[in-house]
Amino acid sequence: MKKVLFILGLLVCTATQAQITVTKTDGTPIANNQVFTFTSTEYDDAYLGFLVHNNTAASIDVRILVESVTNPTGGMELCLGNVCLSNVVQGNAYPSSAVTIAPGGTNSEFDHFWNTHANNGGVSDYKFTFYIEDEFGGSAAEIVSMIYRYDPNALATDVFSSSAQTAVLKSGLVSNVLEVKATKNTLLEIFDVNGKSLRKEQLSSGEHIVDVSDFASGVYIARFNADNQSATTKFIKK
Repeated sequence: MKKVLFILGLLVCTATQAQITVTKTDGTPIANNQVFTFTSTEYDDAYLGFLVHNNTAASIDVRILVESVTNPTGGMELCLGNVCLSNVVQGNAYPSSAVTIAPGGTNSEFDHFWNTHANNGGVSDYKFTFYIEDEFGGSAAEIVSMIYRYDPNALATDVFSSSAQTAVLKSGLVSNVLEVKATKNTLLEIFDVNGKSLRKEQLSSGEHIVDVSDFASGVYIARFNADNQSATTKFIKK
């Protein structure tokens, strides 16, 4: 009986999730367990804005659970609704009172994560889970989990923490061509830092060379889409 109730609970939760989405403020979907890696603590480089979209016909109450923290920096800023916190603690949910999102609406476009402090070395991970709060203050449905990673020794990338990643770049620093290794048929789309789509390439499984010689020097974003999942990574054109 318990097993049946558990399965029914999962079905209800899945149905709720299908009507709610979480994106970055530029509209890029945030996938479950996606990792966002930052190498800096500067506002422009370490800021991660997000939007929770309510696609239902009723208001929802949303909070964010700090599910786990590894090597805390002591300066993880979280803003949601009218509350901005300079640091967060593992196991706590924020804000203290849930943020209500109207039917068809979103939270504030200024809500964000931002790690403001450097660590003492190594990698700092903060796993956040967005969830809908029920009338009793508990979790009615999990929306999506994501990891904010601070790693000063890494090239800034947004990747999946699972085997869902379908392609990788051979280098994050390129001159005239982008060398890509795809593990399955994948759609590659390249954006500038303002979110403008510059190029689309359909890639089959294997190694590919994509011409970017006409791109100006700067930072670009490569997004790989396959099997209704996406992963993004940044690269620098010299």
